Amino acid sequence: MNVMRKILKVLVTIVSFISGNRLAKNTPETEQKEVQDFKDLSERHYAYLTLLSEQIKEMHQEVALLNQQLNEALAMTCTKKCKERRVL
Repeated sequence: MNVMRKILKVLVTIVSFISGNRLAKNTPETEQKEVQDFKDLSERHYAYLTLLSEQIKEMHQEVALLNQQLNEALAMTCTKKCKERRVL
């Protein structure tokens, strides 16, 4: 068990060293590019979510209109049936 811990410690050290070298290679230009890429991605996501929100609002309005039409149709059907019952 002790051997496994030592091996794990060595592997963590190696991975940390490799990661550190990779981070050291980042120049201000590459960092600036990464920030710009992230900004562009965020703007595209925001635009997509805005569009999606508008579509959801339209669908909600359509559902409300259909619900209103259904209620009116049901009221008319009930009124007709009530009149037929009165005649009989």
